[in-house]
Amino acid sequence: MVKLTSGSLDVLKQETAVNVLYSYEGMGVGKSGSEKDYVDKKVAELNQKEVGRGDKWRQAWVDDRANRFQPKFENLSTSNSPERKSLTFGAHPDAKYTLILKTTFTEPGWNVAIARRPALISATVLLVETQNQTNPIATLTITKATGMDAWGVDYDTAIGFRNPTPKPARNWVF
Repeated sequence: MVKLTSGSLDVLKQETAVNVLYSYEGMGVGKSGSEKDYVDKKVAELNQKEVGRGDKWRQAWVDDRANRFQPKFENLSTSNSPERKSLTFGAHPDAKYTLILKTTFTEPGWNVAIARRPALISATVLLVETQNQTNPIATLTITKATGMDAWGVDYDTAIGFRNPTPKPARNWVF
């Protein structure tokens, strides 16, 4: 669910590009609490099963943000602003406005074939002037945006997260 909690997005009506920044600082993960605790536990479990497997997983946990989730969010944000088909979201440091997506909570979810819990995220989104990011023009909250592969093959955490990270982009109202 995406909810505008303060301000307005009207300033974007005349724009052609929006810079997007991402923050995962202080993000909670699942029942572990902190991201560090979750990652450390997962790495230890996987390395115990196969040496080096957890270390590869740790790298993928971070790399998937820039390689999978963020591009999908930007693509869907761009393609789902029907009134402003020329409005693009992404790395536009010269754009007048910046959207800061701060993921506050991540539930990695799980899938064991006969039962599953979808991956989900919660986040705060700030729309700010690129040159003055201290005063938000608008604030949105994203609550429990879920992700699930349509065919039920979201066994890989990255597959499950492909949807909740960009899913709120389908709900922008400009």
